[in-house]
Amino acid sequence: MGFLRRTVQLGVLCLVAAQLASLLQAVHPAFDALAQFRLHYSVLLAGGLILLLFLKSWRVASLSAAATAAGLAAMAPVAGPASLPSGSGRVFTLVQFNTLYKNPTPEVIIAQIKAVNADAVTLQEVAPRNTAIIMQRLEAEYPYQRFCGYAGVGVLSRWPSVGDGCAPRNGFGWLRLNVEGREVTVASLHLPWPWPYRQASSISELEPVFRALPQPLIIGGDFNSAPWSNSLARVTQMTSTHLAPGLRLTLKLDAIRLPPWPFLPIDHVLLPEGAAADVRIGSPAGSDHLPLVARIMLP
Repeated sequence: MGFLRRTVQLGVLCLVAAQLASLLQAVHPAFDALAQFRLHYSVLLAGGLILLLFLKSWRVASLSAAATAAGLAAMAPVAGPASLPSGSGRVFTLVQFNTLYKNPTPEVIIAQIKAVNADAVTLQEVAPRNTAIIMQRLEAEYPYQRFCGYAGVGVLSRWPSVGDGCAPRNGFGWLRLNVEGREVTVASLHLPWPWPYRQASSISELEPVFRALPQPLIIGGDFNSAPWSNSLARVTQMTSTHLAPGLRLTLKLDAIRLPPWPFLPIDHVLLPEGAAADVRIGSPAGSDHLPLVARIMLP
């Protein structure tokens, strides 16, 4: 019993340290990388708390309870339900999907996009062999398309484009659309993984591009960041957008094959000021990511 008690205490203390370090996410990208797993820490700490109470380790149990509460409190603002308000505003439907660069079934992606009948589509990791297939097979429904080279990001639209652009080094592309006489910018973003990779520097390099884009702006993307991360907060601040609320576990770890756990909530839709959205997870389509379908009420 003594060995079990010490083992559980050590494991919980390591989780407490990781949880508290993750709360320093704005201090350094390394802490922000730890913050991606805050949901996992909280679940494991809650389990550890039960074991510690059984083992009568009161002090470490108190630490576990405090760290769990701190993690849940830090996630609460972004994890609430998303819904559309009642009203007569224009609803704009967006499909967001990281297709996986080695996706062997582009026809499944195409079928899902057609089934949703969205106004626009934002894609990431579109391999060159699939780009031509998707462009050609969706040309009738989405004649306005912009794919950004080796970055594999793309935006498709059924509405006329009045401008477009790419920042391929940093995985970003956009179309400026005329939607029933109103202009809206729709962009696709694919950020690198957090520290020690170049997520933070990529966001810094994109800042002048973000700030120059005309509003209103909708961004769909694989941010490789949890909704409570500092990286996501930086992007929303630079783009004058806000995150569509809700906790959506979109990254599947297929090598482990333990659905639905562990997943990571790293695919998001960012909305212009005053907009609201109802965002749901779509069906699998040959990728390690799940697609998102967002119904956005523009202000």
